Amino acid sequence: MTNRRTVLKAMAGGAAAILLPEIVYAKGEFPQKPVRIIVPNPPGGASDVISRFLAHRLSKMWPQPVVVENRPGAGGSIGSRYVASQSNDGATLLMGGIASHAINPALYTNIGYDPVKDFTAVAFIGTLANVLMARNEFPATNIKELIDLARAAPGKYMYSSVGNGTSPHLSGALFCEMAHIQMVHVPYKGSAAALNDLLGGQISLGFDNLSAGLPYIKDGRIKALGVTTEQRSILLPQVPTIAESGVPGYEVTSWPGLFGPAGMDPGVTQYINESVNKVLQEKEFQQKLLRVGTTAKPMTPEEFSTFLKAQVQKYSALAKKAHLHLA
Repeated sequence: MTNRRTVLKAMAGGAAAILLPEIVYAKGEFPQKPVRIIVPNPPGGASDVISRFLAHRLSKMWPQPVVVENRPGAGGSIGSRYVASQSNDGATLLMGGIASHAINPALYTNIGYDPVKDFTAVAFIGTLANVLMARNEFPATNIKELIDLARAAPGKYMYSSVGNGTSPHLSGALFCEMAHIQMVHVPYKGSAAALNDLLGGQISLGFDNLSAGLPYIKDGRIKALGVTTEQRSILLPQVPTIAESGVPGYEVTSWPGLFGPAGMDPGVTQYINESVNKVLQEKEFQQKLLRVGTTAKPMTPEEFSTFLKAQVQKYSALAKKAHLHLA
């Protein structure tokens, strides 16, 4: 009897120890100091705006403030390296994304961090579509017609992107690869310059984030041929996906996500994840995300980690097949 009681007591103590992190964090003991969200991009971009929306809401929910700090450079690699080197207590988080955690590792030989091993996948934020646009005078009115034109004249047509190594760049590279066409990539320094030349007729085609091109598409100044996501965008439902327009299986989805340094306590990770997911379910917050072209998509940490690994593999394979390595 004594042995049985001893075993049961030990088991109960073990169960309590397992549950303790969730109980402790649920009582508000995390965070015990201000939390920083590091944005590895300049102020004003989508990831910066989303981070500030999120920080404001989390500051209302948590006993400590949440602040945003920009550490731009090298396509997101500088800020990412910084977060990877910080304490894994959950007080320093990164608003990473497809560039910092999928594209950069595929295109550059030494970015200074491993996107999977050096981070904890904490909370997925949502998805953003890119869009293939054309000036109104361009002869193709849909993806199939564009493919026919490009196949008839390999290398004749050029498409813009917002820069080497960006998701619009990879959108174009994957499109050419899967459609078996040759077009020339013309990288610009940001959306403003690329859209200006597209509007001015200096270039006929361009890939960009949907949020950047949407105002010009809606007012009829340029036309949208297709979106890069698996499903049509809620912001432009009349425009078909590239996949449904003759390139089955094609998909490029930009995404932001919250990361911490590797080895974060599972209880802290879960607590942050649940807090973020609660914010993502708020209608007002969802509307704010839509203003920057983002559709909220809550995930568990495990789902986010699985998604991340698939993204790393996808763009690594594309970079090798299309010879996209930049350094």
